[in-house]
Amino acid sequence: MDFPDASSSPPSIEADLAAMRGLLRQDKFADAMAAGQALIARAPAQRDALLMMALAQRFCGRVGDAFNTLTTLERHYPRFSRLHEERGHCFVFMKQAQPAIDAFSAAVSLNHALPNSWAMLEGLYRMTGQAEAGQMASAQVSTLKRLPSEVVTATGLLADGDLDQSERLIRAYLLKHGNDIEAMRLLARIGVARKVFDDPEILLAAVLELAPDYHAARAEYAEVLIELHKYSQARAQLERLMAGMDFVSRDEFEAVREMALKARAGRRPLGQTGRERYEHRDDERGVEFAQPAGQQAQGRGRVGPGERGHGQERRTGRDAPVCD
Repeated sequence: MDFPDASSSPPSIEADLAAMRGLLRQDKFADAMAAGQALIARAPAQRDALLMMALAQRFCGRVGDAFNTLTTLERHYPRFSRLHEERGHCFVFMKQAQPAIDAFSAAVSLNHALPNSWAMLEGLYRMTGQAEAGQMASAQVSTLKRLPSEVVTATGLLADGDLDQSERLIRAYLLKHGNDIEAMRLLARIGVARKVFDDPEILLAAVLELAPDYHAARAEYAEVLIELHKYSQARAQLERLMAGMDFVSRDEFEAVREMALKARAGRRPLGQTGRERYEHRDDERGVEFAQPAGQQAQGRGRVGPGERGHGQERRTGRDAPVCD
């Protein structure tokens, strides 16, 4: 079980959050609830305190209280993916499959790097006879398992807006492991989220040197070049992208078209090379990763990620202990 870290709380709050995490890791759920009540009394809108409080309440069998805590959390942080994931676990506890599916689906739509949500979806889909959806979720789980856990965890942190933690984690990983294309791409995305584009330009160019067929990285590279007003270079990248892609989803196609329109500021229309080969497909939930063969990335993989860092719960549903 992994628990979120607050990124911008006062030191006294940070210390209390750390203590609460420690109690949860020791399965001292009643003590964690007591600590959470004291912490929330001081900081009623503290995101991670509310999430851990709901988790402790669920493990103590107080699912109604957990739902109420999650409602409070959602009022303050409606796009926090982990609250939807925790709500899904509460519905599993209540043996309500469809609401659980809806909650886990909401979680992965906000944050693709939630392996536990994808694993739960896989089981729930199969249990409810939705074989095709179960296969899709299984593919997401498999893709995430192939990725370094640090990359998946940092991806999830970025999706939930925890840029500082995500950057610290991925920089440490790169220092230790060198040129990992997913880690480099993620660091570039963090830079873009901060509206800093020089470093992402360098990082994405390096990614494409290592994995020239990585379409998602090339699209992001073109977008960074546009932000830097390097329109002719962006147009060249888009031409290469459009020529090299055998298919795109509707979202990908629209993203490329939007970037192409921006690139026209370079005074020469983007060519049509390869566009007639595009095939519109129904949208698929997921984020795109390169699929490594050995040490080199070949082609592309689609994942509705998750992360081992936010890994699977040790107990869910009826296995949760009841606290005094």
